Amino acid sequence: MEVHVSQDGLKRGLGTVRGAAATTTMLPITKNVLFQTVPGGVRLTAYNLEVAASVTVAGKVITEGTATTPVKTLWDIVGKWPKGQVSLTNANGGGGLAAKSGSRQITLHGAPSAEFLPIPAVKASGALIPSVGLIEAVDAVAFAAATENTRPVLSGCKVGISEGQMTVVAADGFRLVVKKVPGIIGDAKDCVIPTPTLRLIRRLLSAKGNTSY
Repeated sequence: MEVHVSQDGLKRGLGTVRGAAATTTMLPITKNVLFQTVPGGVRLTAYNLEVAASVTVAGKVITEGTATTPVKTLWDIVGKWPKGQVSLTNANGGGGLAAKSGSRQITLHGAPSAEFLPIPAVKASGALIPSVGLIEAVDAVAFAAATENTRPVLSGCKVGISEGQMTVVAADGFRLVVKKVPGIIGDAKDCVIPTPTLRLIRRLLSAKGNTSY
């Protein structure tokens, strides 16, 4: 694999997916970001068995291929480089990644791309939520979710859709916060979403348009 991207684009891409990478785990591969060349650039994917995030960074593909490397380490280093072109190539016999920009160059260990865990297919239910409403809901209730896993269900937020309205609820056993969002298009449903997942979604959202749920 060899692809040339901008430092700014790579930094934003890593910033988008790093929240979906594991920090402590018995599966080291879940700490990695998967690089996959696609027409017009490279796709970055992270998956921690609970949430997955993927984004495409525009660039020039010289040689098609894949690579994986720890996302936090790459983010910490490349994020401090000055703006310019960054060349990404396979390293360590395909089990790592080399990044070069001007006089700066790093080589990071990783794992064979075949070890990256497959992401289960998810079918969108067809519900459309105003993005600004979802942002406001997460900001309003996420702080009230439990931070300890003694009662795992309380570490998430309950999201329900009924009669064109979304209700988001968080509680930790001592307090309860509810936020209602109108203008929802879709069938009725209820689920509990892990609070870190909601926070990641909130960070990725634009205040314009709708979010498919």
